[in-house]
Amino acid sequence: MIKLIIHNFEKNLKLYISVLPLFILGVFFVLYNLISVKLYWWLEQEDGLNETLQFFFFFITAYISFKNASLVYRYNKKWFAFIMLFAIGLLFIALEEISWGQRIFDIKSSDWLIANNYQQEITIHNITPTGKLSWFNLHDLFIIVGFYGGLMFKIFPKDTKNLMRVRNILIPQKQYSLYFLPTGIFYFYFEYINRLELYVIGSHQEVVELILSAGFLLLALDHREQIKRQARNRN
Repeated sequence: MIKLIIHNFEKNLKLYISVLPLFILGVFFVLYNLISVKLYWWLEQEDGLNETLQFFFFFITAYISFKNASLVYRYNKKWFAFIMLFAIGLLFIALEEISWGQRIFDIKSSDWLIANNYQQEITIHNITPTGKLSWFNLHDLFIIVGFYGGLMFKIFPKDTKNLMRVRNILIPQKQYSLYFLPTGIFYFYFEYINRLELYVIGSHQEVVELILSAGFLLLALDHREQIKRQARNRN
């Protein structure tokens, strides 16, 4: 009986992984509406568990991606370039999540940062001329990334005949779409639908960003599998 359960679980593992974001969203929905609002906001707060997990997911993803780039360097320079940029970008995001260690090492913000940073901390993405998010709307970038990662596979499906195609690493495939779509939908609603004042939603972004960070980790692991497959085909 136990062996049968394990076999069925392994057989459907990809399906479980693909729908895991819906389960996570459901858990947080129940937590907020039925169990404990206080616990929910404790998880959502600045430097809370959700944001800490994002740092670890992005940092681990960056590490895996640097390893992926080293593996593919000799025989696929295009893949190497894109994966290396992917790794550098994710390392940057990971360090931004923890304000480059500011609160860990108790580093004080300079007067310039206090005047020009939206959150008065050592982060680049919150620096603005007025201390407000005016010249650059980070939320629009989240919208683009969310819908790109969640829907682009419809336009450019994975090329199974030519595994060396760059689009095979640039475009998350169907099984990862739910890790990206919630972020795009949330920030689109937050930025644009909220203005209609039909049903205003608050700052619940850490949940969807946590799911997004897990999606990037799965994407890096998928890159790893594709690289191994290429190596086997070459031998």
